[in-house]
Amino acid sequence: MAISKTIAQISPDLCSGCEACLSVMPHDDCIVKLDALPSTPFGMVVVDVQNDKCTGCTLCMRICP
Repeated sequence: MAISKTIAQISPDLCSGCEACLSVMPHDDCIVKLDALPSTPFGMVVVDVQNDKCTGCTLCMRICP
């Protein structure tokens, strides 16, 4: 797997929980679901990019609303 200098960024504060990024990630472990903060609406998913596994494809950033 090629590692890029570009690392995708997803802001947990701006994440709407739509999970669109999870549907386009190129491999299973580059984006993970996080435990939601207590202030997060019930049932909402928050995601984070795993920097050491990100290939720099930016698919998640491009599909993010």
